Amino acid sequence: MYPDQNYPDQPQPLRQPIGRPWSWRDDADLTLEHDRGRTVDDIARLLNRSPAAVRCRWRALAFDLDSFRGGPPRRAYAPWSGNADWRLLVESQNATVYELAEEFGRSPSAIRSRLRHIRKMRNNNVNIDTRSR
Repeated sequence: MYPDQNYPDQPQPLRQPIGRPWSWRDDADLTLEHDRGRTVDDIARLLNRSPAAVRCRWRALAFDLDSFRGGPPRRAYAPWSGNADWRLLVESQNATVYELAEEFGRSPSAIRSRLRHIRKMRNNNVNIDTRSR
């Protein structure tokens, strides 16, 4: 008798895993294709996976799913100006991060990061109106 044989009295798993496990290369390809601005559907086709599997893996890698919805934001990686910092700080009092992201053409995570940065500068008495970039 072999230990891996199935016997009627042995408990069987309820479900078998669906699909194949994600490798480090799959993760690297997912990140690379996202950075190139591809959509979830495009990445799913390239990796031979379902869009739901790609979203789930993206979540597991702790990336921001909002950046996946329509490609990279309009002003991604563009420098922030002092005027934009000031507007962001003022408008953050009455708007959600997602509304601000839409208005400024940035991702929600970029908005949160910039607000933290601005507040830190204000705590260190740095004038955001006169600083140069």
